[in-house]
Amino acid sequence: MGMLPREQVISKLMKQSTLKLPNHNFESELMDKIYEHSRRKEELNKAYRLSSLFLFLGFLSGIGINICFNTNDPLTLGLPTNDFLLGFQITFMFFALSQLDRIIEAISRLRNSN
Repeated sequence: MGMLPREQVISKLMKQSTLKLPNHNFESELMDKIYEHSRRKEELNKAYRLSSLFLFLGFLSGIGINICFNTNDPLTLGLPTNDFLLGFQITFMFFALSQLDRIIEAISRLRNSN
């Protein structure tokens, strides 16, 4: 029983349309990459939460130190209190703003990667 010419053409087209995988373990490699990507993303989320926590704790400790040194004592560690306090406040704000900027940048990168 022979096939009609039209069926032969369709059969030939169907055989030619099959996809060939690049290599024999393509699927397992792809699944490994997906798993690794999700694991890294989970680790990044944990790191961002920890960095936000430590930033908040740093703010609190900086404010606490600022309050402690804001006394009427004219000398702190051998330096005039006002000079020491001003230096601490400038340093504190520099580090706080730079860390806040890094956290905001990292969160925006994380949201853009989704």
